[in-house]
Amino acid sequence: MKKGRPSIIDVARRAGVSSATVSHVINGSRKVCPATRARVEEAIAALDYRVNVLARNLRVGQSRVIAFVVASLTTDFFLAVARGIESELSEQDWQLVLVNSNEQVQTEQRQIRFLRDQLIAGLIIVPTTDDHRYLEEILPSEVPLVFVDRQPSMVRGDSVVSTNREGAYEGISHLIRSGHRKIGIIVSFLGISTTDERLTGYREALRDHGIPKNERYITYGTGTPESGYAFTGHLLNNTDITALFITNDLMTTGGYRYIIEHRISVPDRLAVIAFDDGVWATMASPRLSVIAQQTEELGRTAATLMLERIATGGQAPPYRHVRIPTRMILRESC
Repeated sequence: MKKGRPSIIDVARRAGVSSATVSHVINGSRKVCPATRARVEEAIAALDYRVNVLARNLRVGQSRVIAFVVASLTTDFFLAVARGIESELSEQDWQLVLVNSNEQVQTEQRQIRFLRDQLIAGLIIVPTTDDHRYLEEILPSEVPLVFVDRQPSMVRGDSVVSTNREGAYEGISHLIRSGHRKIGIIVSFLGISTTDERLTGYREALRDHGIPKNERYITYGTGTPESGYAFTGHLLNNTDITALFITNDLMTTGGYRYIIEHRISVPDRLAVIAFDDGVWATMASPRLSVIAQQTEELGRTAATLMLERIATGGQAPPYRHVRIPTRMILRESC
């Protein structure tokens, strides 16, 4: 039978002391004589005993734990954001708990209720929808909120996002300056700020360059490689586009797979630019031009906003809304 994790009672038995004494050594809550402390520390090391931080939070009513509810763990983008958050928190001696909503609002709500009961010090979240008013009902008002990548409406909290509209505008403007007027776009989930802002940037670039909009060139994916593949095929088979803008990295992998499988010449037949500089973008052939986000900086900024909010006692607004600039990287696809 597999042995369970050692408990504080196991440590106490091995050290020949009470469990209260072990607790005093771990928490530094009372002076313990050096010889006794040494026995307890030896027992902790021998048993590989580890403190259950969340359980201790429940007992003492305090925490140095921040939770990050991420929308997906299948993209380089969100993993890089998580690295940025963890890096900043660890430098300040805080811990990160990471959970995945898998883009499901019901899962997100269930996880946040669980995290609430663990007495987390704050919540960083990539929201699954634009409407997050339910947070006001299930989270105590003293729990600070920071939204990252996506900014819901009508909810208290700080936020950090990329310059999505400006990035899309820059990418489409480059395609137009290169001679393209028939530019298709595959956008991701409707009803989230990143999608709305990138689509707005696309429309504004066309308008400002005097190009009439064509709704047939606009398609709505689901953020997956499969939808990128399907809608790339749809646009190429049902419209006369000469350029394509794909608004997230997973859809881009699917779109590029369609292009390769069907031997579409890039950039001669179809120019391509995409949002997010995934690790594969420089390995693709031809190498992909992108609107790059400062992913780890998004995470570090979210963590900084959180720690500053906690340091002020979670005081009321004004909330801060930070935008991190994107950068266009031109390679061989357009």
